[in-house]
Amino acid sequence: MLFVIATHVKDVLCGGQANEGQRFETAMRKSFAVGPTTVGTPTFTELRVVTDADPSSGSLTIKVDQDHNLSTIDAVLILEALISNNAAAVSWAALTQYRWLVGAFPLDSWQTQPYLACSSSLLARRSHEVVVKDLMNENSCIGAAESDYGLPLLYQHIGALYRLVLITDASSITLHSATAKTGYLLLPLKDVSRGALQPDTALTLLVLSSHRQRQVTHSTFASQPYALLYGMRAAIKTACVPAHLTEGTDAALPPSDAFTHCHGFFITIQGAGLSRMKERNAATAALRHMYLSATMLSLTWLPATGQVSDFLTKPACSASLRGMLRSGRYGLHPLNALMKTHQTDRTDLDAALLLSSVHGEAPSVSPFRLSVL
Repeated sequence: MLFVIATHVKDVLCGGQANEGQRFETAMRKSFAVGPTTVGTPTFTELRVVTDADPSSGSLTIKVDQDHNLSTIDAVLILEALISNNAAAVSWAALTQYRWLVGAFPLDSWQTQPYLACSSSLLARRSHEVVVKDLMNENSCIGAAESDYGLPLLYQHIGALYRLVLITDASSITLHSATAKTGYLLLPLKDVSRGALQPDTALTLLVLSSHRQRQVTHSTFASQPYALLYGMRAAIKTACVPAHLTEGTDAALPPSDAFTHCHGFFITIQGAGLSRMKERNAATAALRHMYLSATMLSLTWLPATGQVSDFLTKPACSASLRGMLRSGRYGLHPLNALMKTHQTDRTDLDAALLLSSVHGEAPSVSPFRLSVL
């Protein structure tokens, strides 16, 4: 790879061999009115990028933040007489400021403060019927963003991309929200041991998503497979970029280790039949194909002690993710997590069939292998 260029509207980010960079800049300035060039600490689409190279080891660390934009966001002024009445309607001026902040806040901080993704999304849903409580929630969100000033996204050098870690979650359907929210985190991992995440496992946040589910579902059990399917599709697209840049379009893609919080789906993924809940059959069929082909290298069920993606689908505590961003490590102890692969499923089935043939009995096969991590 000699040179790579990323463009978005009027912003250009490039990197590669020095002579190629000089040639590109010269050609650009001949054809367009180009502003100043920044090396090492550029700002690209309002994202401030700081690089730190270690000449002795050849490793590169990249930090990304939007702290310079947080100073432009001010809390909404709430009249003291209205604070005690959460359901009171707000003035036109307060409504205008609320809507402006709903648009500005995700742009300024959501990309680099992922633990606020769900909160900012929920604020946007209230733009048509804002009450005092919404203003208070917005101010709390702004305060949370400002309190984490100086906490950038950290991208560490991992060398060859061995596998991707995908952690997904979906919210339940409630009277207050007729549509489930789904979210996922995608993290590259150099460690070749599949499935397991130990507290000292080095993780770097690469892609995240928090959005309303496009399909209509009526339970968490139905919405969870779609969250996993969205994440797997994003993992495949993400894996294509470095593979195609370095090895060409025929390059083999690194597999993904998927993590879910839905124990019921974890049990049934390797089956062949359909569910009585037809609304989730399409996602299940697609995920089974990924599982059988080892595109999804393993599937792990995470208990509450190992969850770091709850904040993507509900206003939950995001201390676990903040800790992971600060340390660059997983940092949790997922007691009794269960992991399986298509290979271990086949091994268990073959062993059961062999045992049954010896004793002349019908095979009694566990539907999956439980590996306690």
